[in-house]
Amino acid sequence: MTSFRAVRTRSEVQGGETVVVVGAGGVGRSAVEIASALGALVVAIDTKDSALEAAKAVGASHAINSSGLTPEEVRESLDTLIGSRGADVAIDAMGGQNSTLTALHTLAKGGRLCVAGLTTQDDKGAITLPVDLMVFREWSLVGTLGNPHADYPELLRLVDSGKLQPGRLITEEVALADVQGVFDRLPTFETEGFVVVTDFN
Repeated sequence: MTSFRAVRTRSEVQGGETVVVVGAGGVGRSAVEIASALGALVVAIDTKDSALEAAKAVGASHAINSSGLTPEEVRESLDTLIGSRGADVAIDAMGGQNSTLTALHTLAKGGRLCVAGLTTQDDKGAITLPVDLMVFREWSLVGTLGNPHADYPELLRLVDSGKLQPGRLITEEVALADVQGVFDRLPTFETEGFVVVTDFN
């Protein structure tokens, strides 16, 4: 639901557009699947090959491992894959200085960045943006949080049609008693996709 608002409502992704998703965790993979279902060409960016393979399995046409790369170097890799125009839309599903700048630098002139992730403890809620570049390239930036009930019918229609298959995003099923162990792994990014509680005994 969070990703649907980011992709459809806040970014207004249209069929035929190029969409970059930075961060291929649960929110990022959902954004990949939704943008792909809407007819966009999707490029996933992450530092883990396993996350990128998972993103390709749900609709990403291309994947870039950004480990050790600057935002500018990620853009060079993107240009090699899709040409030098850049992306119409970038979704930052991670948040923080590096991921937001990486997403921003992938944009074409007039491109739209939607930030769906919060900053890290190092950033303390604030990052530095290249404002002059934003002016020269006419980039737009919006934030997104959650999803209002009014958007549910369209989202559920996509699920009902089979264009979206949320079950593909589930990577692990756990018992309620094991939830703390999952929380313990979150700060070090040891989980991938969605972990779902299926045993409540």
